[in-house]
Amino acid sequence: MRSGSLLAIVLIIVIGLTNAAPAWAISASSAKSAAAACDRGDAKACDVLGVAYEQGDGLPKNTRLSSALFTKACEKGLPSGCYHLGKAYRDGQGVEANKWTATKHLRTACDAGISEACGDVAYALESGFGATPNLRTATGYYNKACNGGDAKSCTTLGKLYKDRTGGLTAPAAITAKLFQMACNGGNAEGCYNLGLAYQNGKGQARNLRKSAQLMARSCSANYADGCYAAGMNSLNGRGTARDNTQAVAYLEKACTARHVESCAEMGGLSFKGIGTPKNAKRASDFYGTACSISQLARYCLAAGIVLKGQSAYLNEQVRYYRTACERKVKDGCSYYGESKYQQALKLHARLLETQISGDPEGTIRYKSQLNAAINQAIGLYREGYRYKPSLKADAEEQIAQLRDDYQ
Repeated sequence: MRSGSLLAIVLIIVIGLTNAAPAWAISASSAKSAAAACDRGDAKACDVLGVAYEQGDGLPKNTRLSSALFTKACEKGLPSGCYHLGKAYRDGQGVEANKWTATKHLRTACDAGISEACGDVAYALESGFGATPNLRTATGYYNKACNGGDAKSCTTLGKLYKDRTGGLTAPAAITAKLFQMACNGGNAEGCYNLGLAYQNGKGQARNLRKSAQLMARSCSANYADGCYAAGMNSLNGRGTARDNTQAVAYLEKACTARHVESCAEMGGLSFKGIGTPKNAKRASDFYGTACSISQLARYCLAAGIVLKGQSAYLNEQVRYYRTACERKVKDGCSYYGESKYQQALKLHARLLETQISGDPEGTIRYKSQLNAAINQAIGLYREGYRYKPSLKADAEEQIAQLRDDYQ
């Protein structure tokens, strides 16, 4: 970039800002001063201005210009400039994505002491995303990042040891220490794993009260697994006072974050009226959420079962039972068949009403729908007892009744 050209670009942009309504975080005069300093060779000014353009912080977001500023800062030897440039190449922000170039710049930043960059290099080595996979070398970078204050890397390293990934091993006390460092650094997942260590007595003396406190802390930082654990602790009085209302608050928060087990638990609590008003429809909605975000068909089945007998929600039952049947869950097809039979009964009632009202066109329409529903119900009853043979006698009896009554 030619000397003075950056200042010219910034002046053009700043002129466009003078009539803008928002109160920008960086003033027009500050942007001009930073651009001038950058053109004079001040690497820090280039980097600061690049961050402002990258984030749209006081200046219009312009990743192409920000990446050029990061390049200039990095070329002048500024570690943070190399770090930001590495992330730009990794994410394709203002430059064509190149994971290998990204790792090169991130490694430069790491070698200069930027712990977050060390964590990124470690991930590249662990995953092969921008580096030849080498788990042993990755652990060294994670350790450097962790000791430099990157809490996320402490958690990642602790999990690698805990799960014995790639044959890695470390004493449980070391793993717990890593999670402690992560939690102290504000990493919610680290607090959660430290809570598990206290709960199971792995690397720490077993302490359910301390575990419950850590799970609650993890949840307060919006870690869904922590909210689920905190909810179950409150529900069961494990390490904390039994409090069904508090349990519901934790579990509902986790469900909102799409935590499957929490949504299913809320389904059961809502159906039974524990910690929350008893409400079958709300219970079905929670089970339905668990069904939609997982491949666990039992939750689809539960979403329908809790509505059984409530004709106002028959269509919802059919939808959930159909999913359960398609996923081959036990009893799913028999429930689906029964729900289709109930739909047939509703159609038959409407058919009678139409006949009474003297609407021949409506009669023909409903007869067509009724026959289709009956035929489908027969097929599904048979499919149901194919999956659950003990249902065969009852299913055949229902089929015979269908034929006698409606055909």
